[in-house]
Amino acid sequence: MNSFFRFIHRLFSPVRREPVFFAVTFAILCLSCFLGLIKVVKTAEWPMLSEVGIGLLRGLFYAYILAGVVVVAKRRWVKWTLYSILLFVAFCDITVKAIWGLSIFNLTVIKLIAETNVTEATDMMRAFFGWKMIMGLVGFVASLAVVAWLERILYGKFRLNDRKWPAWTQLAVLVCVAAGAVYMVVSLRILGADSFSDIERYYPGTHTDMPTKLLSNIASVRTEGKEVEQWQARVKADLKPGRSEAAPTDTVDVVVVIGESFIKSHSQVYGYRLATTPFQAAERAAGRLVAYSDARSAFSNTSGSMLSFFSLNVANAGEEPLEGTFWPVLYRNAGWDIYMLDNQHTEDSGIFNFTISGILHSDFISKNVYSYTSEYSNIGNDLDFVKKEFAKASEKKPGSPKRLWIYHLWGQHVQAANRYPHTPEYSRFSAKDYGFRREPWLCDCHKEIIAHYDNATYFNDRVLKQIVENHKDRPAVILYFSDHGEEVYDYRPSQGRVRLTAKEAADKAMAENYIRSIFEVPMEFWMSERYMAKYPEKASLIRGAAERSASVDQLGHTMLFLGGIESPKYRKKHDVLSEEYAPAKASDSELLER
Repeated sequence: MNSFFRFIHRLFSPVRREPVFFAVTFAILCLSCFLGLIKVVKTAEWPMLSEVGIGLLRGLFYAYILAGVVVVAKRRWVKWTLYSILLFVAFCDITVKAIWGLSIFNLTVIKLIAETNVTEATDMMRAFFGWKMIMGLVGFVASLAVVAWLERILYGKFRLNDRKWPAWTQLAVLVCVAAGAVYMVVSLRILGADSFSDIERYYPGTHTDMPTKLLSNIASVRTEGKEVEQWQARVKADLKPGRSEAAPTDTVDVVVVIGESFIKSHSQVYGYRLATTPFQAAERAAGRLVAYSDARSAFSNTSGSMLSFFSLNVANAGEEPLEGTFWPVLYRNAGWDIYMLDNQHTEDSGIFNFTISGILHSDFISKNVYSYTSEYSNIGNDLDFVKKEFAKASEKKPGSPKRLWIYHLWGQHVQAANRYPHTPEYSRFSAKDYGFRREPWLCDCHKEIIAHYDNATYFNDRVLKQIVENHKDRPAVILYFSDHGEEVYDYRPSQGRVRLTAKEAADKAMAENYIRSIFEVPMEFWMSERYMAKYPEKASLIRGAAERSASVDQLGHTMLFLGGIESPKYRKKHDVLSEEYAPAKASDSELLER
């Protein structure tokens, strides 16, 4: 036993001999984690604790390694070089955030740095220079002075001997360091990511340690570049300027609205006991809205779902979405105006929207496919975004006879409390409305989070009402679906998209609940009175297919049918409105892996 603790004592020497350096380094590397803890306390976003905790463990490991380097080197200049680098990076991050509102560990910033030439870099430095940068440099120098003071005052006091470091305390710290090492190794899997879906699955989160965040962002930019190049080559091959696919000559709006994180079972239209979607329910009763009973997303993440929708290749049929045709190109070839209103486009700091931004918003696509691309976003208010961007788009192209509109919303994306205005009009539900939920693990704090989700769903219903109002005076058909679902304490104490453990996946009931929450999505068609009068056959087909199994990755072919686009790339067997339709459904076991 004594030999074991002597071994522990040796392993603990980096912490014991450089306690101040270890503590300061840990604090710098985990600054984002501490900010995450503050956010958790303020907003009660308890699921984020897992992300924060893992980041803290990795930070402990990195701080331990750097302290070991200092101990082994036995040179003061090594210690102060490391101090300087870490503090300089930290204050650069703070300064960039103060000037541009972005972190240097932001995916956008890393991509910008990778693509910036010497002239652009000079212009950026000129914009960077100012009193905020000066304050950042002052803060950097001041922080070095504070660290020097800590080293001088505290080093002797905290460089403790064996008696003041209990053996079990040393062991506990080393166990945490070892756990951090394991999580560090796990985080390296992002380097082998081959797709956007992999990146989104492996991304460690915003509130994690500095090295892991930097590594993940660099890997994300690398993967995006590879996939965007492949996708853009496909778009260029399909874009035929001057070529016109057959299309209706009448005035018509074909509209697709892509929601975010909408749990189907929380929709009043689909039997939820609370009135979360009163507008949709009223439109269904009036015969203008048709709700499809069995629709699924092909992926549990935004990147995979969005790409599979916009590609004519069908993932569930074993086809690679990146190799398929970007179907809006065929609308462009047919002479349609295309309006891309994406509320997530300019708010691309999150991995879930960054990975798809290169697919939907590369320079080539924005210039050659879209007639209008939104330039404004409001992360907490889709309604404000829809009103402002529709007005701007209509002003730019007011008289187009054939228009394809694409709305991409923030919807109810976790955290749902951030997705609606907290006014009396939209704060409709609270924890007291969930007395019918009697699960023993469900507490009032969980019910409050459910209430936020249902309020966001109610607000989303108001957003859909606004989109209908935008198009109701024209012959218009609107397809609405969500990219995927979420969990919000529906059948287990879990929020978001937390994958099942092996034991949970083996439980048939648990697996079914997981698939129902994450993959089953609301899918609805809305038709204006003028549309139903002008296209009665299409209206009849839409109503008649409501009970068919639908998959998001087949809907591109349905979009071609709605626009009357005649193309050899259109396949009836993948069009949910066709009599030849054959559902392409992934098995439950396949979905559990996605």
